[in-house]
Amino acid sequence: MVAVAALLLLFTAPSQQVALDESFDGGVFPPPAWSETFLGVGPGWEESSGSALHDAFLGAQDSRLLTPVMDLQSFGSVWLHAVEGSLDSPFRDRNAMQVSLDGGLTFSDVYVSAIADGGGQMLELDLSAWAGLPTVQLAFHYQGDFSNQWWLESVRVDDQPYAPPPRWPHLPQRITMADGFFQDFEGLDGLFPMYLRVNALDAASRLDSADAWCNYGQLGPCTTAFGECALEMGRRPGSGPGPIMSNALIVGLNGGGGGRLLCQFNALNFGEEVDPDDGVFLSQDGTTWFALGNDWETATGGPGNLGTWQSVRVPLDSADVDTSIDFYFAIAQADNRPFADLDGVVVDDLRFFYQPELDVWSGLNNKVNLEVLRAQPAARVTFYFSKVGPGPTFTPWGALDLSRPIEILAVSFADAAGQVRITGEAPPWTSGLTAWSQAVELFNGVVVISTPNTFVLP
Repeated sequence: MVAVAALLLLFTAPSQQVALDESFDGGVFPPPAWSETFLGVGPGWEESSGSALHDAFLGAQDSRLLTPVMDLQSFGSVWLHAVEGSLDSPFRDRNAMQVSLDGGLTFSDVYVSAIADGGGQMLELDLSAWAGLPTVQLAFHYQGDFSNQWWLESVRVDDQPYAPPPRWPHLPQRITMADGFFQDFEGLDGLFPMYLRVNALDAASRLDSADAWCNYGQLGPCTTAFGECALEMGRRPGSGPGPIMSNALIVGLNGGGGGRLLCQFNALNFGEEVDPDDGVFLSQDGTTWFALGNDWETATGGPGNLGTWQSVRVPLDSADVDTSIDFYFAIAQADNRPFADLDGVVVDDLRFFYQPELDVWSGLNNKVNLEVLRAQPAARVTFYFSKVGPGPTFTPWGALDLSRPIEILAVSFADAAGQVRITGEAPPWTSGLTAWSQAVELFNGVVVISTPNTFVLP
């Protein structure tokens, strides 16, 4: 429990004054200057694996575990930072924290626990109403007559307000260029490049948890779209239902000055429910995150596609994050059930690239000029057009901004700079007609649709 307490303190500012700091691992219980009162049958509070535990004994349980009396006369503010846990919470009668100012003769409720099962749950309370008083004592009051465990992993009282932990505390240490990025999770041997980091956390505390499953081959064999490795996210297999675990892959990227960035990956959804930690996120600073979408079922094409690999493409468009400079990208998932047990997500073959830009303009003598920029070098580029309207028309590779019938204008290949330029002649009878055009790029099995363009034929 020393490690848990130490991690907890990482998320509170350095205290100017500390009235109490107890992690229940000193080998003596109750700890020095602590005490216990029994109003029902025993044995009451006990030490268990470095925690103060009230077990689920039969009979009328009514016991208080009391802190030392604290002199808070010099405190301008007072905060409790504790870590608690519970088991058999549906059978809970009453687990409460109380305060006494008269040496334990009378008590007032400050907090009544309603937590779900599981340990490592943060308890942060503002006790500033008792700042400046000389005889403040806290009591953890357990009442029950059938079954319920309640425990305290650490208790600290100081004058520092609660500082919430970062949503994803583990960020990449370097930045890499977004355009052309590709990660298939093969051959990592348990180690990521410095521009990638994974987070496997308890969702409530945002601390690392052994029950969070963020496996890219370092924890066990993977479910993959291609090759031997992919990124699996969920609760640890075999752990059973329990508190929610949150997983994320964070990528540090630079957009290279402009262009519309796209992200594409293969995803397999085992039945994930919507959670605020689900989906694809962007952040400029790694602290404030903005969701581009947080419904894995919708992203993979609906309930009919559960358990099957689907290609997911996400435009990295956000009014809050400038992707032309350094930024962070996250694929995230939260789960309360073991991986692949009606829950969980797998991601493979993650790539970033610019959306090709299509330009069309008229020249002399009925000439039509077609140009694509930012394609992949050597990619096959097909130019389509419609004389009817801007669509959309849904195709196997995505939605085209063209209405049927859709015709092919030309097919060519991008040069070493990712450019294609074609000049053709429009028939005289088409003069003055409006046409809608779009290009489709194919490179190494990946299909990318360009920006659309509307023009008037010469």
